Amino acid sequence: MQWAFITLLKLKQEESVGKIFKRDGLIVVALVLIFLMLIPIGCSREKEKSPKTRAKTEAKVGKEKVIKIGAILPLTGDIAMFGHWLKEGILVASTGYKRKVIVKFEDDQDKTSLAVSAFNKLVDIDKVKAIITARTPVANALVPLAFRKKIPIIFTFADLPSDTKGGVCNFHFPVVDEIMVLTRVIGQYVGEKASVITVNDNFGNLARNFFKRYFKGKVIFEQSFMPTEKKFKNIVDKIPKESDFLFLVGYGQNLVGILKRIQERKLTIPIVSINSFTVFYDLVKDYLITPVYVTMTLFDVGKGNNVVLENVKQKFAQTLKKKPNLVNLEAYEASKFLLNLLVDKGFSKEETFEYFSQPKRLDTVFGKLYCDTRGQVHFPLVVVKVWNNKREIISIWRP
Repeated sequence: MQWAFITLLKLKQEESVGKIFKRDGLIVVALVLIFLMLIPIGCSREKEKSPKTRAKTEAKVGKEKVIKIGAILPLTGDIAMFGHWLKEGILVASTGYKRKVIVKFEDDQDKTSLAVSAFNKLVDIDKVKAIITARTPVANALVPLAFRKKIPIIFTFADLPSDTKGGVCNFHFPVVDEIMVLTRVIGQYVGEKASVITVNDNFGNLARNFFKRYFKGKVIFEQSFMPTEKKFKNIVDKIPKESDFLFLVGYGQNLVGILKRIQERKLTIPIVSINSFTVFYDLVKDYLITPVYVTMTLFDVGKGNNVVLENVKQKFAQTLKKKPNLVNLEAYEASKFLLNLLVDKGFSKEETFEYFSQPKRLDTVFGKLYCDTRGQVHFPLVVVKVWNNKREIISIWRP
Protein backbone atom coordinates (compact mmCIF):
# COMPACT_ATOMS: atom_id res chain seq x y z
CA MET A 1 0.00 0.00 0.00
CA GLN A 2 2.81 2.39 0.87
CA TRP A 3 4.41 1.65 -2.57
CA ALA A 4 1.16 2.74 -4.35
CA PHE A 5 1.12 6.16 -2.75
CA ILE A 6 4.85 6.81 -3.39
CA THR A 7 4.35 5.97 -7.09
CA LEU A 8 1.38 8.32 -7.21
CA LEU A 9 3.45 11.22 -5.90
CA LYS A 10 6.15 10.59 -8.50
CA LEU A 11 3.62 10.59 -11.29
CA LYS A 12 2.23 13.90 -10.09
CA GLN A 13 5.65 15.48 -10.39
CA GLU A 14 6.27 14.34 -13.99
CA GLU A 15 5.78 17.23 -16.52
CA SER A 16 5.34 14.82 -19.42
CA VAL A 17 2.16 13.54 -18.00
CA GLY A 18 -0.78 15.02 -19.87
CA LYS A 19 -3.26 17.44 -18.44
CA ILE A 20 -5.82 14.66 -18.37
CA PHE A 21 -3.98 13.16 -15.46
CA LYS A 22 -3.82 16.36 -13.57
CA ARG A 23 -6.98 15.70 -11.72
CA ASP A 24 -9.16 12.75 -12.68
CA GLY A 25 -6.20 10.78 -14.01
CA LEU A 26 -4.44 10.88 -10.70
CA ILE A 27 -7.48 9.41 -8.98
CA VAL A 28 -7.73 6.61 -11.54
CA VAL A 29 -4.05 5.75 -11.22
CA ALA A 30 -4.33 5.71 -7.46
CA LEU A 31 -7.32 3.38 -7.57
CA VAL A 32 -5.59 1.04 -10.02
CA LEU A 33 -2.42 0.87 -7.93
CA ILE A 34 -4.35 0.26 -4.73
CA PHE A 35 -6.34 -2.49 -6.46
CA LEU A 36 -3.12 -4.13 -7.65
CA MET A 37 -1.75 -4.05 -4.08
CA LEU A 38 -4.85 -5.74 -2.71
CA ILE A 39 -4.72 -8.66 -5.13
CA PRO A 40 -1.96 -10.58 -3.21
CA ILE A 41 -3.87 -10.11 0.04
CA GLY A 42 -7.04 -11.51 -1.45
CA CYS A 43 -5.10 -14.37 -3.00
CA SER A 44 -3.42 -15.23 0.27
CA ARG A 45 -6.76 -15.37 2.05
CA GLU A 46 -8.17 -17.61 -0.66
CA LYS A 47 -5.05 -19.75 -0.47
CA GLU A 48 -5.67 -20.40 3.25
CA LYS A 49 -9.03 -21.83 2.34
CA SER A 50 -7.80 -23.82 -0.64
CA PRO A 51 -8.24 -27.63 -0.68
CA LYS A 52 -4.47 -28.10 -0.74
CA THR A 53 -4.00 -26.06 2.43
CA ARG A 54 -6.93 -27.76 4.13
CA ALA A 55 -5.38 -31.13 3.31
CA LYS A 56 -2.13 -30.08 4.95
CA THR A 57 -3.99 -28.91 8.05
CA GLU A 58 -5.97 -32.12 8.25
CA ALA A 59 -2.76 -34.15 7.86
CA LYS A 60 -1.27 -32.26 10.78
CA VAL A 61 -4.33 -32.93 12.92
CA GLY A 62 -4.18 -36.58 11.83
CA LYS A 63 -0.67 -36.88 13.23
CA GLU A 64 -1.85 -35.41 16.52
CA LYS A 65 -4.50 -38.10 16.73
CA VAL A 66 -1.74 -40.46 17.85
CA ILE A 67 -1.15 -39.66 21.52
CA LYS A 68 2.07 -41.05 22.97
CA ILE A 69 2.69 -41.24 26.71
CA GLY A 70 5.40 -42.90 28.75
CA ALA A 71 5.21 -45.21 31.78
CA ILE A 72 8.13 -45.83 34.15
CA LEU A 73 7.43 -48.87 36.33
CA PRO A 74 9.29 -51.54 38.37
CA LEU A 75 8.68 -54.40 35.92
CA THR A 76 11.54 -56.56 37.22
CA GLY A 77 13.05 -56.97 40.67
CA ASP A 78 11.58 -57.48 44.14
CA ILE A 79 8.32 -55.59 43.48
CA ALA A 80 7.81 -56.62 39.85
CA MET A 81 4.33 -57.94 40.69
CA PHE A 82 3.33 -54.45 41.80
CA GLY A 83 4.75 -52.98 38.61
CA HIS A 84 2.83 -55.38 36.39
CA TRP A 85 -0.41 -54.58 38.23
CA LEU A 86 0.21 -50.92 37.43
CA LYS A 87 0.94 -51.79 33.80
CA GLU A 88 -2.35 -53.68 33.53
CA GLY A 89 -4.31 -50.68 34.77
CA ILE A 90 -2.57 -48.35 32.33
CA LEU A 91 -3.15 -50.69 29.38
CA VAL A 92 -6.88 -51.05 30.08
CA ALA A 93 -7.24 -47.28 30.52
CA SER A 94 -5.55 -46.59 27.17
CA THR A 95 -8.16 -48.49 25.12
CA GLY A 96 -11.45 -47.27 23.63
CA TYR A 97 -10.41 -43.84 22.35
CA LYS A 98 -11.10 -42.43 18.89
CA ARG A 99 -7.47 -41.41 18.73
CA LYS A 100 -4.76 -44.03 18.96
CA VAL A 101 -2.94 -44.08 22.31
CA ILE A 102 0.59 -45.48 22.45
CA VAL A 103 2.17 -46.22 25.84
CA LYS A 104 5.96 -46.55 25.92
CA PHE A 105 6.86 -48.68 28.95
CA GLU A 106 10.25 -48.41 30.68
CA ASP A 107 11.49 -50.69 33.49
CA ASP A 108 13.21 -48.85 36.35
CA GLN A 109 13.76 -52.07 38.37
CA ASP A 110 12.71 -50.04 41.43
CA LYS A 111 15.90 -47.94 41.12
CA THR A 112 15.72 -44.16 41.01
CA SER A 113 18.81 -43.87 38.80
CA LEU A 114 17.13 -46.00 36.14
CA ALA A 115 13.91 -44.01 36.55
CA VAL A 116 15.83 -40.80 35.77
CA SER A 117 17.43 -42.39 32.68
CA ALA A 118 14.01 -43.65 31.55
CA PHE A 119 12.49 -40.18 32.02
CA ASN A 120 15.16 -38.54 29.86
CA LYS A 121 14.77 -41.18 27.15
CA LEU A 122 11.00 -40.86 27.04
CA VAL A 123 11.13 -37.06 26.88
CA ASP A 124 14.16 -36.45 24.64
CA ILE A 125 14.06 -39.46 22.30
CA ASP A 126 10.53 -40.87 22.34
CA LYS A 127 8.96 -37.39 22.56
CA VAL A 128 6.06 -38.46 24.80
CA LYS A 129 3.44 -35.90 25.83
CA ALA A 130 3.26 -37.03 29.47
CA ILE A 131 4.54 -39.70 31.86
CA ILE A 132 2.93 -41.90 34.50
CA THR A 133 5.01 -43.60 37.18
CA ALA A 134 4.93 -44.76 40.81
CA ARG A 135 6.50 -44.69 44.29
CA THR A 136 7.87 -41.94 46.53
CA PRO A 137 11.62 -42.31 45.78
CA VAL A 138 10.85 -41.95 42.08
CA ALA A 139 8.68 -38.89 42.76
CA ASN A 140 11.52 -37.24 44.68
CA ALA A 141 13.88 -37.84 41.74
CA LEU A 142 11.56 -36.91 38.87
CA VAL A 143 9.60 -33.90 40.14
CA PRO A 144 12.56 -31.50 39.59
CA LEU A 145 13.07 -32.90 36.07
CA ALA A 146 9.39 -32.53 35.24
CA PHE A 147 9.49 -28.86 36.27
CA ARG A 148 12.67 -28.21 34.34
CA LYS A 149 11.34 -29.74 31.11
CA LYS A 150 7.68 -28.78 31.65
CA ILE A 151 6.53 -32.37 31.15
CA PRO A 152 3.22 -33.42 32.77
CA ILE A 153 3.91 -36.34 35.10
CA ILE A 154 1.39 -38.22 37.21
CA PHE A 155 2.37 -40.45 40.13
CA THR A 156 0.61 -43.37 41.79
CA PHE A 157 1.41 -44.93 45.17
CA ALA A 158 3.70 -42.05 46.04
CA ASP A 159 4.06 -38.95 48.16
CA LEU A 160 5.13 -35.67 46.58
CA PRO A 161 8.16 -33.76 47.89
CA SER A 162 7.02 -31.25 50.52
CA ASP A 163 8.08 -28.25 48.41
CA THR A 164 6.02 -29.26 45.35
CA LYS A 165 3.77 -26.38 44.25
CA GLY A 166 1.75 -27.85 41.41
CA GLY A 167 2.59 -28.71 37.83
CA VAL A 168 2.65 -32.44 38.58
CA CYS A 169 -0.06 -34.73 39.95
CA ASN A 170 0.04 -37.38 42.67
CA PHE A 171 -2.95 -39.63 42.08
CA HIS A 172 -2.66 -41.38 45.44
CA PHE A 173 -3.77 -40.50 48.94
CA PRO A 174 -0.77 -39.06 50.82
CA VAL A 175 0.65 -40.81 53.87
CA VAL A 176 -0.17 -37.78 56.01
CA ASP A 177 -3.90 -38.24 55.26
CA GLU A 178 -3.70 -41.89 56.32
CA ILE A 179 -1.79 -41.14 59.52
CA MET A 180 -4.11 -38.33 60.55
CA VAL A 181 -7.16 -40.55 60.00
CA LEU A 182 -5.58 -43.44 61.93
CA THR A 183 -4.30 -41.46 64.89
CA ARG A 184 -7.68 -39.79 65.46
CA VAL A 185 -9.27 -43.10 66.41
CA ILE A 186 -6.62 -45.72 67.10
CA GLY A 187 -5.92 -44.77 70.72
CA GLN A 188 -9.45 -45.53 71.88
CA TYR A 189 -9.44 -48.94 70.18
CA VAL A 190 -5.99 -50.42 70.89
CA GLY A 191 -4.23 -48.22 73.45
CA GLU A 192 -1.70 -45.46 73.94
CA LYS A 193 1.66 -47.32 73.93
CA ALA A 194 3.08 -47.96 70.48
CA SER A 195 6.01 -49.92 69.11
CA VAL A 196 7.06 -48.71 65.67
CA ILE A 197 8.79 -50.84 63.00
CA THR A 198 9.12 -49.33 59.53
CA VAL A 199 11.06 -49.86 56.33
CA ASN A 200 14.05 -47.55 56.00
CA ASP A 201 13.25 -45.71 52.76
CA ASN A 202 11.45 -42.48 51.80
CA PHE A 203 8.04 -44.07 52.16
CA GLY A 204 8.65 -45.78 55.50
CA ASN A 205 10.47 -42.82 57.02
CA LEU A 206 7.68 -40.48 55.98
CA ALA A 207 5.07 -42.75 57.59
CA ARG A 208 7.11 -43.08 60.80
CA ASN A 209 7.71 -39.35 61.10
CA PHE A 210 4.06 -38.46 60.54
CA PHE A 211 2.97 -41.15 63.02
CA LYS A 212 5.26 -39.77 65.71
CA ARG A 213 4.01 -36.25 64.99
CA TYR A 214 0.27 -36.97 65.16
CA PHE A 215 -0.03 -39.91 67.59
CA LYS A 216 -1.13 -38.55 70.98
CA GLY A 217 0.12 -41.56 72.92
CA LYS A 218 3.69 -42.70 73.58
CA VAL A 219 6.16 -44.49 71.30
CA ILE A 220 8.02 -46.94 73.58
CA PHE A 221 10.03 -48.80 70.91
CA GLU A 222 11.27 -47.83 67.46
CA GLN A 223 13.22 -49.76 64.84
CA SER A 224 13.75 -49.61 61.07
CA PHE A 225 15.00 -52.12 58.51
CA MET A 226 16.28 -52.11 54.93
CA PRO A 227 13.79 -52.91 52.13
CA THR A 228 15.77 -56.04 51.22
CA GLU A 229 15.73 -57.43 54.79
CA LYS A 230 14.03 -60.82 55.27
CA LYS A 231 15.19 -61.97 58.73
CA PHE A 232 13.61 -60.15 61.66
CA LYS A 233 14.29 -62.19 64.80
CA ASN A 234 16.61 -59.56 66.29
CA ILE A 235 14.06 -56.80 65.70
CA VAL A 236 10.82 -58.54 66.67
CA ASP A 237 12.29 -60.06 69.83
CA LYS A 238 12.97 -56.55 71.14
CA ILE A 239 9.33 -55.46 71.04
CA PRO A 240 8.34 -54.65 74.67
CA LYS A 241 5.58 -56.83 76.06
CA GLU A 242 3.77 -53.77 77.41
CA SER A 243 3.19 -52.46 73.89
CA ASP A 244 -0.50 -51.89 73.15
CA PHE A 245 0.05 -52.23 69.39
CA LEU A 246 2.66 -52.35 66.65
CA PHE A 247 2.69 -49.67 63.97
CA LEU A 248 4.14 -51.56 61.00
CA VAL A 249 5.10 -50.37 57.50
CA GLY A 250 6.92 -52.55 54.98
CA TYR A 251 6.65 -54.53 51.77
CA GLY A 252 5.70 -58.10 50.86
CA GLN A 253 8.55 -60.28 52.14
CA ASN A 254 9.34 -57.78 54.93
CA LEU A 255 5.83 -58.17 56.31
CA VAL A 256 5.92 -61.96 55.94
CA GLY A 257 9.17 -62.16 57.91
CA ILE A 258 7.98 -59.85 60.71
CA LEU A 259 4.56 -61.43 61.13
CA LYS A 260 5.98 -64.94 60.96
CA ARG A 261 8.35 -64.13 63.83
CA ILE A 262 5.50 -62.52 65.81
CA GLN A 263 3.54 -65.74 65.30
CA GLU A 264 6.49 -67.85 66.49
CA ARG A 265 6.79 -65.71 69.61
CA LYS A 266 3.02 -65.89 70.16
CA LEU A 267 3.08 -62.15 70.64
CA THR A 268 -0.58 -61.14 70.79
CA ILE A 269 -0.17 -57.52 69.80
CA PRO A 270 -2.57 -55.79 67.38
CA ILE A 271 -1.08 -54.47 64.15
CA VAL A 272 -1.75 -50.91 62.96
CA SER A 273 -0.75 -50.02 59.41
CA ILE A 274 -1.50 -47.95 56.34
CA ASN A 275 -3.07 -48.99 53.06
CA SER A 276 0.10 -50.52 51.60
CA PHE A 277 -0.45 -53.41 54.03
CA THR A 278 -3.63 -54.39 52.19
CA VAL A 279 -1.72 -54.73 48.91
CA PHE A 280 0.20 -57.65 50.44
CA TYR A 281 -2.64 -59.03 52.56
CA ASP A 282 -2.88 -62.32 50.65
CA LEU A 283 0.81 -62.91 51.33
CA VAL A 284 0.60 -62.33 55.08
CA LYS A 285 -2.90 -63.39 56.15
CA ASP A 286 -1.79 -66.88 57.24
CA TYR A 287 0.64 -65.36 59.75
CA LEU A 288 -1.81 -63.02 61.47
CA ILE A 289 -2.67 -64.00 65.05
CA THR A 290 -4.15 -60.64 66.08
CA PRO A 291 -6.43 -58.02 64.48
CA VAL A 292 -5.08 -55.50 61.99
CA TYR A 293 -6.27 -51.87 61.99
CA VAL A 294 -5.59 -50.35 58.61
CA THR A 295 -6.64 -47.55 56.29
CA MET A 296 -8.61 -48.51 53.19
CA THR A 297 -10.42 -46.80 50.35
CA LEU A 298 -14.19 -46.75 49.91
CA PHE A 299 -13.69 -49.23 47.08
CA ASP A 300 -12.10 -51.71 49.50
CA VAL A 301 -15.21 -51.75 51.70
CA GLY A 302 -17.76 -51.69 48.87
CA LYS A 303 -18.77 -48.06 49.32
CA GLY A 304 -17.14 -46.49 46.26
CA ASN A 305 -18.89 -45.42 43.07
CA ASN A 306 -20.36 -48.79 42.10
CA VAL A 307 -21.79 -47.52 38.81
CA VAL A 308 -18.33 -46.50 37.61
CA LEU A 309 -16.83 -49.67 39.10
CA GLU A 310 -19.11 -52.01 37.14
CA ASN A 311 -18.10 -50.31 33.92
CA VAL A 312 -14.40 -50.63 34.80
CA LYS A 313 -14.82 -54.29 35.77
CA GLN A 314 -16.28 -55.00 32.32
CA LYS A 315 -13.28 -53.35 30.67
CA PHE A 316 -10.84 -55.48 32.68
CA ALA A 317 -12.84 -58.63 31.93
CA GLN A 318 -12.87 -57.88 28.20
CA THR A 319 -9.22 -56.78 27.98
CA LEU A 320 -7.39 -58.95 30.52
CA LYS A 321 -10.04 -61.51 31.59
CA LYS A 322 -9.55 -60.67 35.26
CA LYS A 323 -11.07 -58.72 38.13
CA PRO A 324 -9.16 -55.54 38.96
CA ASN A 325 -7.39 -55.15 42.29
CA LEU A 326 -6.62 -51.91 44.12
CA VAL A 327 -3.33 -51.32 42.27
CA ASN A 328 -4.98 -51.99 38.90
CA LEU A 329 -7.73 -49.51 39.69
CA GLU A 330 -5.52 -46.70 40.91
CA ALA A 331 -3.32 -46.98 37.81
CA TYR A 332 -6.47 -47.11 35.67
CA GLU A 333 -8.05 -44.01 37.21
CA ALA A 334 -4.78 -42.05 37.10
CA SER A 335 -4.31 -42.94 33.43
CA LYS A 336 -7.92 -42.08 32.55
CA PHE A 337 -7.54 -38.70 34.22
CA LEU A 338 -4.39 -37.99 32.21
CA LEU A 339 -5.74 -39.28 28.90
CA ASN A 340 -8.97 -37.34 29.32
CA LEU A 341 -6.88 -34.18 29.20
CA LEU A 342 -4.59 -35.22 26.34
CA VAL A 343 -7.09 -37.08 24.15
CA ASP A 344 -10.65 -35.99 24.93
CA LYS A 345 -9.86 -32.34 25.65
CA GLY A 346 -6.89 -32.11 23.31
CA PHE A 347 -4.67 -30.38 25.87
CA SER A 348 -1.05 -29.70 24.98
CA LYS A 349 1.80 -30.62 27.31
CA GLU A 350 1.86 -27.06 28.60
CA GLU A 351 -1.89 -26.92 29.19
CA THR A 352 -1.85 -30.25 31.03
CA PHE A 353 1.08 -29.13 33.16
CA GLU A 354 -0.82 -25.99 34.16
CA TYR A 355 -4.11 -27.83 34.71
CA PHE A 356 -2.56 -30.03 37.39
CA SER A 357 -2.30 -26.93 39.61
CA GLN A 358 -6.02 -26.15 39.46
CA PRO A 359 -8.27 -27.46 42.28
CA LYS A 360 -10.88 -29.92 41.08
CA ARG A 361 -13.25 -32.76 42.03
CA LEU A 362 -13.01 -36.13 40.30
CA ASP A 363 -15.60 -38.93 40.14
CA THR A 364 -13.89 -42.33 40.32
CA VAL A 365 -14.39 -45.90 41.50
CA PHE A 366 -12.97 -44.65 44.83
CA GLY A 367 -15.77 -42.10 45.23
CA LYS A 368 -15.39 -38.34 44.84
CA LEU A 369 -11.77 -37.22 45.06
CA TYR A 370 -10.35 -33.75 45.62
CA CYS A 371 -7.22 -32.46 43.85
CA ASP A 372 -5.57 -29.46 45.49
CA THR A 373 -3.36 -26.71 44.03
CA ARG A 374 -0.19 -28.75 44.68
CA GLY A 375 -1.49 -31.47 42.36
CA GLN A 376 -2.13 -33.77 45.34
CA VAL A 377 -5.25 -35.93 45.08
CA HIS A 378 -7.08 -36.70 48.34
CA PHE A 379 -9.21 -39.85 48.63
CA PRO A 380 -12.00 -40.66 51.09
CA LEU A 381 -10.42 -43.02 53.63
CA VAL A 382 -11.79 -45.69 55.96
CA VAL A 383 -10.21 -47.11 59.13
CA VAL A 384 -11.02 -50.82 59.18
CA LYS A 385 -10.46 -53.62 61.67
CA VAL A 386 -9.55 -56.84 59.83
CA TRP A 387 -9.80 -60.10 61.78
CA ASN A 388 -10.73 -63.67 60.84
CA ASN A 389 -11.31 -62.57 57.22
CA LYS A 390 -13.95 -60.08 58.35
CA ARG A 391 -13.89 -56.30 58.08
CA GLU A 392 -15.36 -53.89 60.58
CA ILE A 393 -15.56 -50.21 59.67
CA ILE A 394 -14.27 -48.01 62.48
CA SER A 395 -14.53 -44.58 60.83
CA ILE A 396 -14.89 -42.87 57.44
CA TRP A 397 -13.16 -39.63 56.45
CA ARG A 398 -13.99 -37.59 53.32
CA PRO A 399 -11.82 -34.75 51.95
